[in-house]
Amino acid sequence: MNWVWLFLLPPLLMACGQAIPTSTHLVIGDQTYPPLGWVTYCQNHPEDKSCLTAFYWQELQTVHTEINQAVQYKPESVDTWQPAASTGDCEDYALAYRNRLLAQHWPSNHLKIGLCRTPTGEEHANLLVLTNHGVKVLDNRMSHITTPATSACTYVAMQPLN
Repeated sequence: MNWVWLFLLPPLLMACGQAIPTSTHLVIGDQTYPPLGWVTYCQNHPEDKSCLTAFYWQELQTVHTEINQAVQYKPESVDTWQPAASTGDCEDYALAYRNRLLAQHWPSNHLKIGLCRTPTGEEHANLLVLTNHGVKVLDNRMSHITTPATSACTYVAMQPLN
């Protein structure tokens, strides 16, 4: 399994379709392993949702699938960040995932909006979920949950880790 650590140089929160400065970048590291203390913590605290048990993995997949099915992608002429209800663009999906997971008591400091460039050069937003099994990506363009390394995106920014 690839463990991915994300480091944000300056925090940058922009919306789909807006220019992202080329000097801002996010570094995705090589394969690493979680600290032994974190592994032990997760074994002793299975109720912590950032310790991704089979139950919490299913919960994450359900949120991703339900929102992707309920919301229709619609680009905004004036970009407004708000959780998608029935329509929205990429950051609206990301906020909808985040709000649903917060309502299910996921820790807010493990739910981060990530900004990236797609292979076609478009700016895109998705939700990064920090877990004991690495970073998971909830993305409206994907039918399944991915990782930053397999998301077909080059990350340029993420909400601060605090």
